[in-house]
Amino acid sequence: MRVHRLRVIATCVSLAALCGCAGTASRTTSAAPTSTQHAAADPARYVAGGFQPDPARGVVMAIMPVPMTGDMAARIDLGFDRCFADTPGFQLRYPSAQMRTRMNGDHKLVLLLNQISKLETDSKPGTTAPGLDTFMATHELAHLREVLMTTDILLVPSAFEFGDKNKTTTGHFTARIYDLRTGRLLFRDVFRQTMPSGHNAQIAAAMEMILTANARIAADLLPKSH
Repeated sequence: MRVHRLRVIATCVSLAALCGCAGTASRTTSAAPTSTQHAAADPARYVAGGFQPDPARGVVMAIMPVPMTGDMAARIDLGFDRCFADTPGFQLRYPSAQMRTRMNGDHKLVLLLNQISKLETDSKPGTTAPGLDTFMATHELAHLREVLMTTDILLVPSAFEFGDKNKTTTGHFTARIYDLRTGRLLFRDVFRQTMPSGHNAQIAAAMEMILTANARIAADLLPKSH
């Protein structure tokens, strides 16, 4: 587990350097709480049980592009792609950058992803969380599965917001993961970061949140051997 953590940190630090920001060195908040601690403190968190990936191939995933445009969006997309591509146990078959390219020529896919991005759930532990099949027609879900090929899960980063006030930069976003085999929601959590304002502080905050999200998702969805 320590090797996995160091590998992901190295990836995110490398990406931060490429973006021209300070990366993990600029962090001013305390270390992220463990999954158990966070679950007790934040009612927005939801983790479904019973997800069983194929141990031979790991968790095959697709990542939806962030609901933003421009250079900032490209950097954050790259952050998600690199982090999960370098995480043992995940097999990134459909990166967000590839999906963004596909969206340029697939209007039906754009409409479907917009539906997913705008959907916010407020599920609590012990309740049934809405799945893709609750707001998508059968043919729409079939088209999504066709586009994403044989992926097991879809990671949906949404509700990205950044702000600068009193020399402090803050950011937060929501991450949801759907099981594409069944359509059910597997994971939902909100990630937040605060750091000193400065050049590229927003992208640095985004990289920190991606790193935290990666660690929590891996802890919740991957077999404990990873």
